[in-house]
Amino acid sequence: VNVALPPRRASTLRLDLTPPERTLYDATTRFVRVCYGAKANGDAGAALLARTLQTEVGSSAAALRSTLVAMRERGTLAGAAANELCDMAAGVTSSAKAEALLRVLRETPEKVLVFTQYRETQRFLLRALEHAGLPAAEFGGGLSAAEKDDQVAAFADSCRVMVSTDVGSEGRNLQFCRTLVNFDLPWNPMRLEQRVGRVRRIGQKEPVRIVN
Repeated sequence: VNVALPPRRASTLRLDLTPPERTLYDATTRFVRVCYGAKANGDAGAALLARTLQTEVGSSAAALRSTLVAMRERGTLAGAAANELCDMAAGVTSSAKAEALLRVLRETPEKVLVFTQYRETQRFLLRALEHAGLPAAEFGGGLSAAEKDDQVAAFADSCRVMVSTDVGSEGRNLQFCRTLVNFDLPWNPMRLEQRVGRVRRIGQKEPVRIVN
């Protein structure tokens, strides 16, 4: 069909974790190794838990803590190590990635679409952006169809930033925006392509910028 899309340019910002984040990340990694040891002893669910916790701590302390608290309340996670990890996550208030995102936004006067895998990370970012004087639209699975439409309309109109979970990576036309930030990276590269496809699609006239 001879569809010519504009070029896309991707860059990756490599960051050092803050000291509290590094401590939490290392503690989570040790906990994950214990979970995989449990898998070797026949507990297949431990491996799934481990994979989830490792990706969450790479997203935000808020995402990790949310899962640990929920599992502790359901009685599916117990032990001194798990409780210590949960308390440690609650004490982490800094985020090297959030600070990097704020720098990108300050350097980019245009609209920016931010993707994360986790709703708790989304909530954390929305609070951080509001505190920085950058109120943002939000898009996620907890919204009704009408609320989603309202948030997209706000992003197209008055909001310079929209923070979306992967729910927003399908079926939305956002080519009025040309800058996309992957706050965290899913393991499946096709998920990334779906995200990029929201802004790099028919109707986009400008080169697309992607920041990982």
